Amino acid sequence: MGELKDRLAKIPREDGRWLLETLPGYLRDTSQTARLHQLLTDCGVE
Repeated sequence: MGELKDRLAKIPREDGRWLLETLPGYLRDTSQTARLHQLLTDCGVE
């Protein structure tokens, strides 16, 4: 999760919150399952 954590640290908190709320759904909807899996496992969600 290092890369995502670094990116989140560089943007305003509200933007980061929006990203974390919408990114999983976007990845699901666009069939980017490998990226979704990586995001969820990096965040400790299984």
